Amino acid sequence: MAEAAADAEEWRQLYVAECEAHELTRRAHAEEIRAALLASTEGAQVAAALLEEIRTKQIGAGP
Repeated sequence: MAEAAADAEEWRQLYVAECEAHELTRRAHAEEIRAALLASTEGAQVAAALLEEIRTKQIGAGP
């Protein structure tokens, strides 16, 4: 009986460790996606500012 209890406890510990590892991976993936989205948003903002500047200079230069 003691051997079965020890085996069950070992499996429980492995399960808890697996759950913790999965949560860590999930959080890391979410942070990676967040960072990519922030970089993409920043790039889009820079592109929009550059296009606005080009448009302003083209309008100011006239035909």
